Amino acid sequence: MKKSLVGAGGLITGLLIIITSNLMAMPISINYQGRLREYNQPVSGTRTMNFKIYSSSSSAIPVWASGDVQITVTSGTFSYQLNPTGVDWRSDELWLETTVSGKILSPREKLLAVPYARHSFESENLNATGLMVNANMNRIVNVSTPTAFDDCATKGYVESWLPVGTILMWGGSQSSIPTGWLLCDGSAISRTTYSRLFAAIGTTHGAGDGSTTFNLPNLRDRFIVGAGNSYVVAATGGEATHTLTVSEIPSHSHTASCSTNGAHTHIYSKGQFVNNGQGGSGYGVWAATPYVDTATSSSGDHNHTITIGSTGGNAAHENRPPYYALCYIIKY
Repeated sequence: MKKSLVGAGGLITGLLIIITSNLMAMPISINYQGRLREYNQPVSGTRTMNFKIYSSSSSAIPVWASGDVQITVTSGTFSYQLNPTGVDWRSDELWLETTVSGKILSPREKLLAVPYARHSFESENLNATGLMVNANMNRIVNVSTPTAFDDCATKGYVESWLPVGTILMWGGSQSSIPTGWLLCDGSAISRTTYSRLFAAIGTTHGAGDGSTTFNLPNLRDRFIVGAGNSYVVAATGGEATHTLTVSEIPSHSHTASCSTNGAHTHIYSKGQFVNNGQGGSGYGVWAATPYVDTATSSSGDHNHTITIGSTGGNAAHENRPPYYALCYIIKY
């Protein structure tokens, strides 16, 4: 804002600019520029000035004071950076009072806060576990657990719950993996660039080139099984499809039979000789009935060799339960 301040024997025009802030518009400095005239003449030289911020236009106790500072004025213009501390910038009642060479300039100048957001790289890289930023954004409290709804956890605190090396399933595409995560595709990556991940998993999933890289776990097209008594970490196995071998087929047999009803007989006639001698005459004759019917033996039972035809194509069969595919990602 810009405003003229009239004092005994002087005129000062001040321009207040909030120049920087971190996280939710927290001003940390104000560049104060002004023009100073004495008896309507531009001032040149050094002047002792004092700046105070009050919570109202008439309160007696300031919330902040710069103390006496020596400021160089050139052709009636000067600039000085104020660094107020302990000021609640959310207040609508903040007033600046300026003193030049022991003379208080009046009236006080009302300060108007202008929201200004700026990314804070230092707070993003804060790694201390358990540090909490309070709701007023003016203190960090070393507590282990957030207790209020407006507590703000640091990066280190959050990572204590989701440590580097954690593997999750990602619902998006392989090309849209979120920042801070990598696709578990078995890639060899830098041990330096991803030093925190290397410290967490080492060469468990592959040593890369043996010196500068290491491998991510390759979980593409894989189901996960818990490591324990039967499986060690990074063990692999199983098949998507499988063809049974003879030793894998349960022992079994096949039976077959056919009828043995082959027994039958045939009737045929054969001649018979009858000794029909009479009274010692010394000769014989055929009987009046020279033939008799006779049956053949019924021993016609027999066996047949039976061959049972084979079926099946020896193709591999599906070996997986019903599935739904997602991307496995690892935090670095």
